[in-house]
Amino acid sequence: RSAEGITYREWAPGAHSAALVGDFNNWNPNADTMTRDDYGVWEIFLPNNADGSPAIPHGSRVKIRMDTPSGVKDSISAWIKFSVQAPGEIPFNGIYYDPPEEEKYVFQHPQPKRPESLRIYESHIGMSSP
Repeated sequence: RSAEGITYREWAPGAHSAALVGDFNNWNPNADTMTRDDYGVWEIFLPNNADGSPAIPHGSRVKIRMDTPSGVKDSISAWIKFSVQAPGEIPFNGIYYDPPEEEKYVFQHPQPKRPESLRIYESHIGMSSP
Protein backbone atom coordinates (compact mmCIF):
# COMPACT_ATOMS: atom_id res chain seq x y z
CA ARG A 1 0.00 0.00 0.00
CA SER A 2 1.27 3.43 -0.89
CA ALA A 3 -0.07 6.93 -0.32
CA GLU A 4 -1.83 6.73 -3.70
CA GLY A 5 -3.44 3.28 -3.41
CA ILE A 6 -2.95 -0.47 -3.30
CA THR A 7 -0.80 -2.46 -5.72
CA TYR A 8 -1.44 -6.20 -5.74
CA ARG A 9 0.64 -8.81 -7.54
CA GLU A 10 0.31 -12.58 -7.79
CA TRP A 11 2.50 -15.04 -9.68
CA ALA A 12 0.23 -17.39 -11.63
CA PRO A 13 1.92 -18.19 -14.96
CA GLY A 14 -0.66 -20.84 -15.91
CA ALA A 15 -3.70 -18.60 -15.47
CA HIS A 16 -5.57 -17.30 -18.52
CA SER A 17 -7.04 -14.37 -16.56
CA ALA A 18 -7.09 -13.06 -13.00
CA ALA A 19 -9.17 -10.63 -10.98
CA LEU A 20 -9.15 -9.36 -7.42
CA VAL A 21 -12.54 -9.99 -5.81
CA GLY A 22 -14.01 -9.44 -2.39
CA ASP A 23 -16.34 -7.46 -0.18
CA PHE A 24 -14.89 -4.21 -1.57
CA ASN A 25 -16.30 -4.88 -5.07
CA ASN A 26 -19.24 -7.17 -4.19
CA TRP A 27 -17.27 -10.19 -5.47
CA ASN A 28 -17.61 -8.92 -9.05
CA PRO A 29 -14.91 -10.66 -11.17
CA ASN A 30 -15.27 -8.02 -13.90
CA ALA A 31 -14.72 -5.02 -11.60
CA ASP A 32 -10.99 -5.34 -10.90
CA THR A 33 -9.30 -7.43 -13.59
CA MET A 34 -5.55 -7.83 -13.51
CA THR A 35 -2.91 -7.58 -16.24
CA ARG A 36 -0.19 -10.19 -16.83
CA ASP A 37 3.47 -9.47 -17.51
CA ASP A 38 5.89 -11.61 -19.53
CA TYR A 39 6.84 -13.64 -16.45
CA GLY A 40 3.36 -14.71 -15.34
CA VAL A 41 2.93 -12.04 -12.68
CA TRP A 42 -0.59 -10.61 -12.55
CA GLU A 43 -0.93 -7.05 -11.27
CA ILE A 44 -3.56 -4.44 -10.44
CA PHE A 45 -3.42 -0.97 -8.92
CA LEU A 46 -6.45 0.20 -6.93
CA PRO A 47 -6.31 3.96 -6.35
CA ASN A 48 -7.57 5.40 -3.08
CA ASN A 49 -11.20 6.49 -2.89
CA ALA A 50 -12.02 10.18 -3.45
CA ASP A 51 -11.95 10.78 0.33
CA GLY A 52 -8.42 9.32 0.56
CA SER A 53 -9.50 6.05 2.17
CA PRO A 54 -8.07 2.80 0.75
CA ALA A 55 -10.01 1.05 -2.03
CA ILE A 56 -10.07 -2.09 0.12
CA PRO A 57 -11.17 -1.35 3.69
CA HIS A 58 -9.32 -2.97 6.58
CA GLY A 59 -10.97 -6.28 7.52
CA SER A 60 -12.52 -6.94 4.10
CA ARG A 61 -12.64 -10.47 2.70
CA VAL A 62 -10.55 -10.79 -0.49
CA LYS A 63 -9.54 -13.53 -2.93
CA ILE A 64 -7.97 -13.78 -6.34
CA ARG A 65 -10.19 -15.34 -9.01
CA MET A 66 -8.20 -17.10 -11.72
CA ASP A 67 -9.28 -18.80 -14.91
CA THR A 68 -6.89 -21.75 -15.12
CA PRO A 69 -6.60 -24.74 -17.48
CA SER A 70 -8.56 -26.77 -14.90
CA GLY A 71 -11.32 -24.17 -14.46
CA VAL A 72 -12.13 -21.02 -12.52
CA LYS A 73 -10.68 -20.94 -9.00
CA ASP A 74 -11.00 -18.53 -6.10
CA SER A 75 -7.80 -18.60 -4.05
CA ILE A 76 -6.42 -16.85 -1.02
CA SER A 77 -3.49 -14.63 -1.93
CA ALA A 78 -0.03 -15.99 -1.29
CA TRP A 79 0.67 -12.67 0.48
CA ILE A 80 -2.38 -12.54 2.76
CA LYS A 81 -1.58 -11.91 6.43
CA PHE A 82 -4.84 -13.13 7.95
CA SER A 83 -7.52 -15.65 6.99
CA VAL A 84 -10.73 -16.92 8.57
CA GLN A 85 -13.19 -19.70 8.03
CA ALA A 86 -16.82 -18.65 8.42
CA PRO A 87 -18.94 -20.92 10.63
CA GLY A 88 -20.53 -23.66 8.54
CA GLU A 89 -18.35 -22.96 5.49
CA ILE A 90 -15.48 -25.05 4.20
CA PRO A 91 -13.27 -22.54 2.34
CA PHE A 92 -11.19 -19.96 4.12
CA ASN A 93 -11.33 -16.28 3.22
CA GLY A 94 -8.35 -13.97 3.07
CA ILE A 95 -8.75 -10.83 5.15
CA TYR A 96 -7.14 -7.58 4.00
CA TYR A 97 -5.21 -6.40 7.03
CA ASP A 98 -4.29 -2.71 7.03
CA PRO A 99 -5.54 -1.11 10.27
CA PRO A 100 -5.45 2.64 10.80
CA GLU A 101 -2.43 3.95 12.74
CA GLU A 102 -4.37 4.26 16.00
CA GLU A 103 -5.31 0.54 15.86
CA LYS A 104 -1.85 -0.84 15.01
CA TYR A 105 -0.12 -2.83 17.71
CA VAL A 106 2.72 -1.05 19.47
CA PHE A 107 5.32 -3.23 21.18
CA GLN A 108 5.59 -2.39 24.87
CA HIS A 109 8.87 -4.16 25.61
CA PRO A 110 12.25 -4.18 23.85
CA GLN A 111 12.98 -6.96 21.40
CA PRO A 112 14.91 -9.87 22.96
CA LYS A 113 18.60 -10.10 22.12
CA ARG A 114 19.55 -12.36 19.24
CA PRO A 115 20.93 -15.70 20.52
CA GLU A 116 24.61 -16.29 19.88
CA SER A 117 24.07 -19.91 18.84
CA LEU A 118 21.97 -21.21 15.95
CA ARG A 119 18.36 -22.23 16.67
CA ILE A 120 16.53 -24.68 14.43
CA TYR A 121 12.79 -25.12 14.80
CA GLU A 122 10.54 -27.69 13.16
CA SER A 123 7.38 -26.72 11.33
CA HIS A 124 4.67 -28.81 9.66
CA ILE A 125 2.70 -26.44 7.46
CA GLY A 126 0.03 -28.92 6.35
CA MET A 127 -0.92 -30.19 9.80
CA SER A 128 -3.45 -27.47 10.57
CA SER A 129 -5.31 -27.48 7.26
CA PRO A 130 -8.07 -29.87 6.16
